[in-house]
Amino acid sequence: YTGSISIEEGGYPCIIPLSWMKSDALTLHLPMRYSIAEFTIATSKNREIDAFREELGAIVESPDAGTQDLSLLLWDEELKQVVKPLEQNVRLMSVLYPVTAVLSVIIAAGIAALLVMQAAHETALLRAVGLKRRRVLVMNVVQMAIPCAIGIIVGFAAVLILRNDSTTALGVGAICAAAYLAGAVVGAMAASLAVLKRRPMQLLQINE
Repeated sequence: YTGSISIEEGGYPCIIPLSWMKSDALTLHLPMRYSIAEFTIATSKNREIDAFREELGAIVESPDAGTQDLSLLLWDEELKQVVKPLEQNVRLMSVLYPVTAVLSVIIAAGIAALLVMQAAHETALLRAVGLKRRRVLVMNVVQMAIPCAIGIIVGFAAVLILRNDSTTALGVGAICAAAYLAGAVVGAMAASLAVLKRRPMQLLQINE
């Protein structure tokens, strides 16, 4: 609470905690009523203005709230004009963010699979020199995972440098990064299995 209390009959303004009014005031049967209360709302609570209006409205409308009938006046028209479009943008981003994350995972899997398919000639050479399929599979997957891991580390470093709030970046960002890395690994593994099913001599043939 910040503001002032106006007392018509004189005396000094006094601010009493609501917890005291709910306990001792009721126990001692002391009539606690207000005439006028002026207050301001912290800017960090602007998005909670509707909930605040309902809560304070219930207090003001109670029978023993004041020495006379009280009314609640909130000068928030300009605030609502600013907050409403911002809330719409937040709701839109809350829908687009998961879609973007899913698309990034699909793109990561597709790019990894494409790169493995393009390197089918190298995979055939590794099989021709005697490497087992499992080892070639691991090599292809690691080859795709290492650049993704390096990119994720660089991205997190950039976010931590540009933003002071690192908890948000390390929270949801870590989940998205893990999903992106998993997509790349799955794409590389699926493409490697498809390539390794073919004989090395078939992969080494060059079609003109």
